[in-house]
Amino acid sequence: MRLIVVLLFILLCSPVWANPPEETARLTAERIERYYTILGPETGCRLYDPCNVLTLAHLRPVARWNGRPFTEQRHREAFEKLNRTSRSEGHHFSVDKHGRLTIRSLTALKRDTHRQAPAWITPFPKDGDFEDWDAWSKSTAQLAGRYAEEKSYGREDLTFHLIEGFLLGYPPAAVEQYMTKSDDPLHHSRAIAAYIPNSMILENGAPVFDILPEQAGDPSISARAGEWGNFLETFYALPSVRARITSPVFLQSRTALNPELYHSYHEMWWRGAKLEHCWDLPTQQLTSAQESVLLQHIEELEALIHSKAPPLVWQRACQEWLYQDGTGENFGSQPFEQWFWYGAFGFSPERERFYKAVSEVQPSLMKALLKKKLKRRQEMIDTTDRSSFWGLREAQILYRHPEFRKRFRDLSPEEQDFVRADIRTHQEADPFAHFMTEIRKAGGIEAYFQVEEKS
Repeated sequence: MRLIVVLLFILLCSPVWANPPEETARLTAERIERYYTILGPETGCRLYDPCNVLTLAHLRPVARWNGRPFTEQRHREAFEKLNRTSRSEGHHFSVDKHGRLTIRSLTALKRDTHRQAPAWITPFPKDGDFEDWDAWSKSTAQLAGRYAEEKSYGREDLTFHLIEGFLLGYPPAAVEQYMTKSDDPLHHSRAIAAYIPNSMILENGAPVFDILPEQAGDPSISARAGEWGNFLETFYALPSVRARITSPVFLQSRTALNPELYHSYHEMWWRGAKLEHCWDLPTQQLTSAQESVLLQHIEELEALIHSKAPPLVWQRACQEWLYQDGTGENFGSQPFEQWFWYGAFGFSPERERFYKAVSEVQPSLMKALLKKKLKRRQEMIDTTDRSSFWGLREAQILYRHPEFRKRFRDLSPEEQDFVRADIRTHQEADPFAHFMTEIRKAGGIEAYFQVEEKS
């Protein structure tokens, strides 16, 4: 009997982060719905943004930089009213003089400052409350400042980024790479956002962080991206959440709040972000928000190509599919060549089907695009670090292309030499490892391209 009582006590007192994703998602959805009821749809609609949901689930201490401001006094009053309820659940809402919303999770702050906190973060008092947050911030700023000096980061504002990165829940390794050589543009050109499913499901200050190629296998980074991605996927799949975010009142409320600012900046940034590739840590591949949509239409696209419709028709068809899904707002502004290489299909079998269809129907177009891509690759070497994700992406897409392998013989000797040198340069890079395995299985670079070595 005593054992049962003890087990029940542990179960009831276990923090939300100890629950499986399904239970955490359900509890979070119920909590957000309670908050939404208090706020009303005008302000409550922002609670469902992924950047806010993670903090409302106590999966990170702070949410901010998250979209349109709350500029009216009634907005501040609504959040002040909510705080009378939310404090008991470990949350506090505040709006600064510019109308920017910040959501704090005391539960997450206490946990994260005591559980494997980075060296520049001081522990938050275990019995502390929201009133102790400012004092904690000051002591942490002093420690972070000393840490930055020891590391010779050299810029005063980087102390802020050390603390802010921690509060936003980013892995310490990702925060450190931002600090290192932060004044070197080439350093940041090598970084790419780690892919977190559903982090851009609504227009919001997307909760994503950048990593470098050599960090692709870092277990702490994979664990954080996996935790957030699994939770968001589970949360947005809940029937109650899907019903709320697709309801007419919800959608009208989101577009009614400061529509001019929404369309002039935040929405355009969000649309642009959805077109970019991110690095999918579990598969160690580049991916994008568009990719999953277009893969569903590969047979239709293949049929269009074989009907000998011009490329503009293919592009318009893809544009329509993406519009229907809500991921293609900027798609029509991209030239066909850019879409052809970046917009779809990753390194999947579907991409090979697509390229094969194009090659069969319009071989001259395929050859011209391959030559153009190779020229772009050669130009890129002179201006961009070839070990960057972008350089790796361009090289992988080009050299893994089955039609490129067939047409390798058509290249000039100088172009063939460039290809060999470029591939060998990448062989130590983790994101290129899978491609190098294919080359080794084929018996080397020459055999991979089915070309005999010249004597």
